[in-house]
Amino acid sequence: MAQFGYATVKALSQDGVQAARNLYPEQSALVIEASFFDTGGEGFVPQTLAYQVDDVASGESLVPLTTLTAAASLSVVITAGQNDMVSTSQPSETHRVLFKLTDADGQSYFAECMFDIYRLFGARDLPAA
Repeated sequence: MAQFGYATVKALSQDGVQAARNLYPEQSALVIEASFFDTGGEGFVPQTLAYQVDDVASGESLVPLTTLTAAASLSVVITAGQNDMVSTSQPSETHRVLFKLTDADGQSYFAECMFDIYRLFGARDLPAA
């Protein structure tokens, strides 16, 4: 039986330039790609799979833990309505997408990626892109 080895999770760039951590305008949808691998580097299908999205600074849940159909790779869309600023005073903030997967033995594993969003509406100083 294959054993979970590692995962890759990334927020896809909206401008064609993929960075380690991308910057997105608030209230814009974005795509998260996740792939799971066994210890030999082959695709791994978890027994169960779920994800959530949180604001890092406040810990506020933007998308509660949501069950997904388990697959070795998948894309999740963070909708425009789910990708809003939490802070009313900051020009930008960091959000985290956290995947929780379990294997056939019931062991839990986590994989995450972070992305930054910046205020479009009511901002005076936007961060440099």
